[in-house]
Amino acid sequence: MLASIAWAVSPAYTLESIRGEVLPMTAFALYVASRFTLREQLRLFAITLSIGAILSFVYAMAIPSVGRHIGDKFDGAWKGIYVQKNQFSAVMVFTMMTFFVLGANNSNRIERWLARLGLMFSVSMILLSTSLAGLLVFIVILSCLTLFRLFRWRGFRSVLLLDLSGMLALCLAFLLLGTWQDLADGLGKDPTLSARTHIWAGSIDKLMDKPILGYGRSAFWVPNNPKAREIGALASKGDFIPAHAHNGFLDLAIDQGLLGLGLFLIGYISTFLMAVKCAYRAKTPEDLWPLAFLILLCMNNLAETNMAVRTSLHWVTYMITFLSMRLLPRQALEGD
Repeated sequence: MLASIAWAVSPAYTLESIRGEVLPMTAFALYVASRFTLREQLRLFAITLSIGAILSFVYAMAIPSVGRHIGDKFDGAWKGIYVQKNQFSAVMVFTMMTFFVLGANNSNRIERWLARLGLMFSVSMILLSTSLAGLLVFIVILSCLTLFRLFRWRGFRSVLLLDLSGMLALCLAFLLLGTWQDLADGLGKDPTLSARTHIWAGSIDKLMDKPILGYGRSAFWVPNNPKAREIGALASKGDFIPAHAHNGFLDLAIDQGLLGLGLFLIGYISTFLMAVKCAYRAKTPEDLWPLAFLILLCMNNLAETNMAVRTSLHWVTYMITFLSMRLLPRQALEGD
């Protein structure tokens, strides 16, 4: 991201993004990962996300013109203090996951009941957002967390469960690939996923013009970029520029090219493997947190961009998780 200013098509936007977004997020993530344990991080996330959830409830009830969609295609759906219902739903799934992990086998009775209350409240917010994607991610994450809790590393039993779960996931993936258009029609949804398929196709086409290094951090989806405008025309048949590609991995590739995406995937996969090991040897509930978050990050970025675009809670948390998994062994040794 820092190096991309050298080849960015809009250097002013890239420089401003690096100065106002990349550097502050990186510094904050390094501070949190080095200063707080996983348990303390969970509590900080719970407090922060609770404030967002409560404010969203207040705005949706007291000022519906701000807290709900009014008069558009999402009329009546809650969005709280966030820009759009899908963003609201993504944060509420994050909130649900945090409280679920925090409340698991918690020896502090008050904290356990507060976590359960927060869990129920965040689930109700997901339902009020009417986001089908948010509901799907919620179900998958809850299922994964339940499995992790019930089947921590137990030798052959865990290997068998992992193999069966993988086979089931692949079967469901192939089923969805073959029938997703029929399912969308049956649910009354747009088969183009609100023009996302057009945006994806156009984004991939433009990426091929600069496949290795991309267009530079935050330099593509800007008002003066005709290529971004062409993609908007494909999606809406009008003068429209999307805010992003509606896919976090695709946005990373557009900004930093396939080289940048490859570097990210190397870091993500290595961190994921470390998180799997941490989860299956879990001694405390917070040991499940890194793996749960990495699954959430992947799912939330398949049809939306909740990663390295602008100032992102998900990107900050990813960097905290990435650093924490590498600092944990050192912290344990220092504690000993």
